[in-house]
Amino acid sequence: MLTPCDASTYVADAVGRLAALPPGDPRRLAPATARRLERLLPTIDRWADEVEDLGLPPTLVHNDLHAGNVVPLDGTLRFFDFGDALVADPLGNLLMPLVTAQRETPRAR
Repeated sequence: MLTPCDASTYVADAVGRLAALPPGDPRRLAPATARRLERLLPTIDRWADEVEDLGLPPTLVHNDLHAGNVVPLDGTLRFFDFGDALVADPLGNLLMPLVTAQRETPRAR
């Protein structure tokens, strides 16, 4: 299980692996992109410390949460397709629901 403290190591390892791919590989990070991501590592460490300080316990994270995996039933919402679920930090799976909510929320005029 990855914890918030593992975040910058995970990112640094991924950047290193992707930057080391041979030229022409579509997964290869451009050197400028790799450097930019490496410069963000202290920020990632700071964010990870803030999340760690919340003291949230690991929990079951759906890990594939989107509108297609939520069904209204009897006035409640039911979640299904837990095939990608794992035990992790509860904040680690908020990106897609937040992006979806932002996309579907009417903007004030």
